[in-house]
Amino acid sequence: MKKIFFLIFLVILGCDLDKHEINKNTITIRITESSDNLELKKVRLLRLQSNSFALASRMDKVMFLENRIIVLDKLRENTIFIYDIEGEFINHIHRVGEGPGEYKNVENVFWNSFTNELVLIPMDYRKKLYFDWDGNFLREEFYEEQIEYADLVFLENGELVVNYSSMNAEDNFAIYQNGETKLTGFPYNPLLDDSPLNYRSVLSKIDEDDYLLTLGLRDTLYSVNIDQLFIVPKYKLDFGNELSFKDFNNLPNPLKYFMENDIYIGVMDLFQNETFISFSTLHSTGLQGRIYSKQTGKSYSTQELIENEVGHLGFEGILGITPQNEFAAVLSSGESGKWDFSLNPSLEKQFADFGQVDKEELILMLFDLDED
Repeated sequence: MKKIFFLIFLVILGCDLDKHEINKNTITIRITESSDNLELKKVRLLRLQSNSFALASRMDKVMFLENRIIVLDKLRENTIFIYDIEGEFINHIHRVGEGPGEYKNVENVFWNSFTNELVLIPMDYRKKLYFDWDGNFLREEFYEEQIEYADLVFLENGELVVNYSSMNAEDNFAIYQNGETKLTGFPYNPLLDDSPLNYRSVLSKIDEDDYLLTLGLRDTLYSVNIDQLFIVPKYKLDFGNELSFKDFNNLPNPLKYFMENDIYIGVMDLFQNETFISFSTLHSTGLQGRIYSKQTGKSYSTQELIENEVGHLGFEGILGITPQNEFAAVLSSGESGKWDFSLNPSLEKQFADFGQVDKEELILMLFDLDED
């Protein structure tokens, strides 16, 4: 009954918002404003210490805890790296195998603030591996729910879950609490859920009860209330493409069309503070960063901001947010293999203080923003 009510409520409210609220809350992807309107503030660099296991040369997720930084490298090293808040290396989690407490490939890692535990989700087994925040193994637990965890927020005695519906044809979204399914929604739709997107960081906290959510190729960001158990459209996403996503996925070869045409698809790496929303969108040229101002409704290119305010550098995405609500951009060396901070003397000095930095390394830039 809760699911039926949710679907009816979403359709009715969504139609009403389309006419009124959502039209003035449109986030443009293709069309962006000049980054001259933005100014970096409280900006600083953070270099993660090298370790004997591996160099931090790829990051898929960066979590900032009270006194730890957790880095997920799922594709290159299949490892979770743990640092203190200053970037000093503490430990790594690399328990590859088929036995208890082991995994073949890591899918994701999450932090349970209620139990103070890191929770690793493997790609290969229907289980969760639990660690303390220093990376010491605690236990493993198997689960029976038909969930392929794309994103997860731990609630008190429960979970807010985004499911990889393309892998199991189940609903995309669910809230579980006290052993019960409280709410599910967004049934699997192959025209919207089968895509080349990486579902990383698709849930973003607004406040204690509300989260922002993006799902597959849907052109809407939704607001989820975990107390009242409802979800409503919050922002309309205007990608500026010639084809709708349903028409795109109806093509004989959508991937070929994507690689050969100027098209933007999907949203991930979703983070926000009181004033701005940051996210990545996928283009044939690679990931494109966007920053949306909640106050003015303007969209900006993150790459353009860095190029105009910092220097010619590689941009791997904004992949986290600090407890102080600073965005965490992951920077790499420029096309020439050089690190260029020439447009920001403060950052240039900070970088010089690091000494020799390998061109394969990644550096975090923590910052907030002002808008003219």
